[in-house]
Amino acid sequence: DYRDVERVGVAARAKGRAVRGIFHSHIDCGAYFSAEDRVVALSGGEVPTFPDFVQIVVSVESRVVKAVRAFRWDARVRDFAEVEIEEG
Repeated sequence: DYRDVERVGVAARAKGRAVRGIFHSHIDCGAYFSAEDRVVALSGGEVPTFPDFVQIVVSVESRVVKAVRAFRWDARVRDFAEVEIEEG
């Protein structure tokens, strides 16, 4: 729930850490940034609530992770674009 993100961010900063992304799952469908995901991620329908965050979408089918994809706000196109997931 996005309402909890700020609370978690404050707690992370107190420990010298930062929240850098949000994830959610799509059950029995693909790992894509859906129209509903976009609506939830935008504040007032136009700008992202957390523009610097990576939005991670996990596809789960029959309780098995099938795919993981990441998206980030691209101000040039005013939409979320897929980005590479970096390990580490």
